[in-house]
Order: sequence, then structure tokens, then C-alpha cells
Amino acid sequence: MPRKRERDGSRVVYRTARCGLRVTPHQRERVFGLLRSAGDVWCCVLDLAAWRRHRQDPPLAGYQELCRVLAVSGPGTFGELDSTCARSVLRRYSDAWFATAKRRKEGEVSARYPRRKRGLVPVRWYHGTFRLDGRVLAIPMARGCPPLAIRLDRDIPYLPGQVRSVTLGTVASYCPSLPWSVGIMLFPWCSLLAR
Repeated sequence: MPRKRERDGSRVVYRTARCGLRVTPHQRERVFGLLRSAGDVWCCVLDLAAWRRHRQDPPLAGYQELCRVLAVSGPGTFGELDSTCARSVLRRYSDAWFATAKRRKEGEVSARYPRRKRGLVPVRWYHGTFRLDGRVLAIPMARGCPPLAIRLDRDIPYLPGQVRSVTLGTVASYCPSLPWSVGIMLFPWCSLLAR
């Protein structure tokens, strides 16, 4: 469920820039490791929801409740994924769950709660949790892991102070020259939201 601004509040324009990443093979592994760890968080939340449904317990879908469960799991449970990124995955799940609940309440019977497990889930860092110096983006990792510094493939069209959040994800591209039978290659990308 999207956040809402007050009607009489000041008008704000949000802009998004999508950039590719220039990464070494080691950095690529770390980036995809983050996305896989985010997928693990998503799958754990789905499994927890299934267990609660099976035991006929009330659903656990609120963002704060999910964050409490994440805090109990302890650091390092999801590889190099820090708590900020794990919370961004919990926010996506909570938003999807409540949007479905709203649609069902309005009478839409085809609305389904999130139950599909995903291997790679986008992760987000909010203002103050990442550092952007020109084309270099430094993102924090879990405690005990060095931060990940990756280069963007182009300059961003905003001032670094205007960037509110950074989302890291993948895009699939069809490559017929690949030796795989499928011919699909995943490329990491970065989305920057500025105010």
C-alpha cells in the first residue's frame, strides 16, 4: 500500500534514474548474494505465514511485527544482508499483504495474498544509509563484512544530496549467443530516487 501525503501539504516531485552497474566478477557475486539473501528473507516470511495459517494463528503481516521477528533472528542470519535491506523486503511484503486485504475487503475475490517464493528480490537503502561520491556508490553490509563500493555506468542527473533512496535489482536480457539453452542473462541495475 503506497504511502500517502496530506492533501494540503507542499507538493513534491520525485524523480527516478536507472543506472547500470560496472562491477568486477567478485562484486557481481556480492551483489547477487545480496539479492539472493533478500529472496531468503522473502521466503522465510512466506514460510512463517504458512505455519501461522496452518496453526490457525492470526496473520503476521504488520511491518513492525515483522521487524521484531527479524530482530529476534539475530545478525548474520541472511549472509551479508544488513538489517536496513532486510527491512526493505519486509516493507514490500507488508505493503503487498495489506493491499490485497484492502482489495478483498472491497469485494475483489480474485485478489491473492503473496505466496510466491522468489529467488532474487530487489533491496533498498534509504537516505543516510549509503554514500554516493560521483559514480561510486558505497552500500553497507552486515556487521563484520566490508562495505560494497560499486561504480555506476553513468553520472546521475541529480545532486548527491537529493538522492533519497537506492534500489538494487536485476533485469533479464535475451542473449542468443550464450552457450546456455535458455539464453537469458541477468544484469544488475541500480535505481536512484531523488526529490
